[in-house]
Amino acid sequence: MRASGYPDAHACGLTNATPIAHAVATLDVRLAALQAGLSVKTETLVPYADTELRPDNTVTLPNGRRAFFETEQAAALPQLRRIRESVKHKADFFRSPAADGISTTVRVVINLPRGKAWDQTVGIWERATALVANDAGGDLPFRIVAMPLHEFLATPDWSELPGKRWESLFDPAQTSSFASAETPISKPAERPKSGTAPASSQSEDNLPASLTRRTSHDERLIMEAYWQYLTEHGAELAATEDPQADPEFFAIMRIIYTASYPDEARPWQLALHPYASLFLLRKYLAMRPRLKEALKKALEGRASRVTWNPTTMLHRMQVTIDVFLKYHGFCNGGGLQAYPISNWNREDGSADFRVATDLHPEMLVGGRGDAVPLRDEVHAAERSLAWVLYSLFAYSAEIGLGLRQDYPLFW
Repeated sequence: MRASGYPDAHACGLTNATPIAHAVATLDVRLAALQAGLSVKTETLVPYADTELRPDNTVTLPNGRRAFFETEQAAALPQLRRIRESVKHKADFFRSPAADGISTTVRVVINLPRGKAWDQTVGIWERATALVANDAGGDLPFRIVAMPLHEFLATPDWSELPGKRWESLFDPAQTSSFASAETPISKPAERPKSGTAPASSQSEDNLPASLTRRTSHDERLIMEAYWQYLTEHGAELAATEDPQADPEFFAIMRIIYTASYPDEARPWQLALHPYASLFLLRKYLAMRPRLKEALKKALEGRASRVTWNPTTMLHRMQVTIDVFLKYHGFCNGGGLQAYPISNWNREDGSADFRVATDLHPEMLVGGRGDAVPLRDEVHAAERSLAWVLYSLFAYSAEIGLGLRQDYPLFW
């Protein structure tokens, strides 16, 4: 490129698959605008009030108005906080004088085909926009629509009023004020005091049988509800009986982990005790009384007849890990490896036990024919599962396993 007249060209420096894919998609939209003879600014700051907005692309439409084009990829619950913040910043912008001359429709071009992953991603955006709208009386000061990237590039739409090919990312029915004028709704539960969980008429350990039999998809919805509660109110809160293996399992593990360890976490947050994640893990085990009882038995084992040393401790950890995986229809082998590790013999004298995991990308789609996930997503699933398995030992008392002396005798 330098030899062709671009002296400032340089390597982008990106190394992970997800940001690289985002950069390529952003460039695709820019090139499409230039090919149409339109002016476009890429990742250029737009000041307003005392802050700034940085759209992926700001395109001057044929009628002379500028429009924001954002490029996005697949989204799930761990991205809800980031998307909500992005929508909030745009809402603030469109309420400011700086929005004059800017199209009030934000276009989001998503690098996904229509299908299950598309529907899930649109659902996350709809939840995020509803949360932002709730803070402003139930509406947004701008319109936000989406289209698959490959559809847009095949036939770009630069009109001021987007046509039917665009799908709205705002669903008024998901706002808290939607039905208040027609149908009375129950008063939301009072926000619990710091360090306490939401009140419940049932003990976590004594749920009715009807609440302990549900599919993996049902449980994911329940965990998403708890996650949304944490997202809205802060993280101070802390099937069948024998389910078959289901890739939803990895989504649940990631929801639990990300409550305390979000992708955008700063070093300070990473150093805090994971109250939010432990709250979700405790809730998850409460919904699975048979699993909870099996874990207690595996952790306790024949403790009174064992002389503990690093080898026997690693064995007991492996047995417990295998019990957890077996309950969810998995075993150690093939595309899933989960095992304890120890640095007991480190030269500096320190000692610790951890859990390591290794997942094949196919584990996240379960052979359903979906697109193979990016390696970033696989790494995130591995971190989440490893943390949950480690927490069975390190935080056994806090997640309700209730072992003698509150912790495994070998820990």
